[in-house]
Amino acid sequence: MNASAEKNEQPIRFAGSDLGPKSHICGFFRNPEEYRLLLRFIKEGFDRGEKAFHVVNPQLRENHAQRLKSAA
Repeated sequence: MNASAEKNEQPIRFAGSDLGPKSHICGFFRNPEEYRLLLRFIKEGFDRGEKAFHVVNPQLRENHAQRLKSAA
């Protein structure tokens, strides 16, 4: 097993629970505070080399990209 595969086998935590290896989350947001809740989860996935698909209003695309970049 290579290091990349090993890293992806670590449990993913969300809302106080471990998600299974084939889990996903879908979120619809009405305000920025709701959006903020998923940033840690999204960043953890990126750090693990996972892919994501984000559907974003074109007018909010730059704001979305900036939020992802600033998530630490």
